[in-house]
Amino acid sequence: MEDNEDNIMKIIIVGCGKVGYAVAKALAAEQQDVVVIDRSAERIENVTNTVDVMGVVGNGASFKVQSEAGVQNADILIAVTESDEVNLLCCMIARKTGRSHTIARVSDPVYMSEIPYIKKELGLAMTLNPEAATAGDITRLCKMPAAIEIDTFVKGHVEILKVEIPEGCFLHHQTISDVMRGFREAVLICAVERGDEVIIPQGDFMLLSGDRIAIVGNQKSSAEFVKKMGIPGLGRVRSAILVGAGKISEYVAKAMIRQGIHVKVFDSDREKCEHFSVEVPEAVVIHADASKPEVLSEEGLERADAFATLTSSDELNVLLSLYAKKYSKCKVVTMVNHSNYAGVTKALDIGSVMSLQNITTEYIVQYVRAMQNSQGSNVETLYRIMDNKVDALEFVIGENCPICNIPLQDLHVKQDILVSCINHLGKIEIANGQSVVQEGDTVVVVTTREGLRDIMDMVGK
Repeated sequence: MEDNEDNIMKIIIVGCGKVGYAVAKALAAEQQDVVVIDRSAERIENVTNTVDVMGVVGNGASFKVQSEAGVQNADILIAVTESDEVNLLCCMIARKTGRSHTIARVSDPVYMSEIPYIKKELGLAMTLNPEAATAGDITRLCKMPAAIEIDTFVKGHVEILKVEIPEGCFLHHQTISDVMRGFREAVLICAVERGDEVIIPQGDFMLLSGDRIAIVGNQKSSAEFVKKMGIPGLGRVRSAILVGAGKISEYVAKAMIRQGIHVKVFDSDREKCEHFSVEVPEAVVIHADASKPEVLSEEGLERADAFATLTSSDELNVLLSLYAKKYSKCKVVTMVNHSNYAGVTKALDIGSVMSLQNITTEYIVQYVRAMQNSQGSNVETLYRIMDNKVDALEFVIGENCPICNIPLQDLHVKQDILVSCINHLGKIEIANGQSVVQEGDTVVVVTTREGLRDIMDMVGK
């Protein structure tokens, strides 16, 4: 779809920390008109020098500063500072001053049960809790330890798993068509990462050991396919070690404990440990420096089924994950807080890598694209997979959508776009050339093309 100046949205972002910077960068890439606000002149200078956005130095919760940023004419205001209360105040002022939709980052677990009330009373379009979303991703990975990444669509009925083809796997030197012939209507290989290249494969594409592939299917079919691949890994996770007693660890620990997983948490900060013990009394909390190898060994790293490094230090997280990969066989999850480390971590064997920034930008870009759609479809879900080189989008098909009731093979779908599955009112269909989309369906599309906002963007020249 060609950019339409009339379709450009004016968006204000309050807070230019790691999350705010990532959101600004993502929305600028979407060709939106972005203004950022932050108290720090250094942060504003950094983002405006590297991203195509305007900047305002000041307190984003100030009426005067928001007015200077143009809130009266803004379509969306996004508050992602490190303070939940500041974010909520920013949104309240924006709602009273202009006509913008408002999105607030609300991360403190104390507000978790109050989100519906907060949204309603403050008129928020959306609240974001990247820590809770990350915790959800980590606990899903514990159900399928062989997977590097897991993303869910169609309210959890469809999964996209990222796995690596091991040596000796039956997939080696097989074409996509040959592989899919044995799994017809069950799963689909929708993307392949080979070195630095990511491909949306055609039927004649040949797979090799070491390729990282994205598999789409329901939970049962995906699990059966991964099991047949013979990927070395664990069964069900029964015990986990978390390093760092912050918000993310609190969400992860609570989710794991609900699943019956035994959780140990390490932190060198006594105050954090005491707070964590009160908030999550079922967890074993250890006040110790986990960067010392003997500490992890003494507390059972070799016997653990999962190990997650969730501190604020990327360097510590990476080093501890490398240690865990070398001296244990557990599922390893590594938190990376800075996007600049993405290329480095890819070359390291540190398990599944999580990023708060990526999760936040996915939700916001998804919302912005849904506001812009014009052809009878909405972006329901958006994930960036395969190291952010592939968009996986779920569209809801509205009435009068032009692609309805036409076989996919007759739609002239553009290159590097793949319709992977269709949800017909609860019945999941792995897509093929004869598949037909109907009003009310949800469709999962995978693509390396940027800026896909509407289902009609996938057809044409």
